[in-house]
Amino acid sequence: MNALLRTAARGLTDRAVEIIIVGALGVATMCLTWWFTIPTVLAAAWWVAVEVRLWRAHRAAPASASQAGAGCRSRRFTAR
Repeated sequence: MNALLRTAARGLTDRAVEIIIVGALGVATMCLTWWFTIPTVLAAAWWVAVEVRLWRAHRAAPASASQAGAGCRSRRFTAR
């Protein structure tokens, strides 16, 4: 068992530089990923919230209200 531990320890010390470099690159990748991911997720969540709010408002509006504004014409702007 000691021989196995010594072999593992020797392997780790021989590759310490590589392990440190890969670890640093992994940390940098995670930081950059979160740096770009968090604003993207926030923007997507905001967009979804706006779409849901518009969808609910559209469903709550009476049918006559949606037909009155059809074709960008409403009673206020049409000639009498």
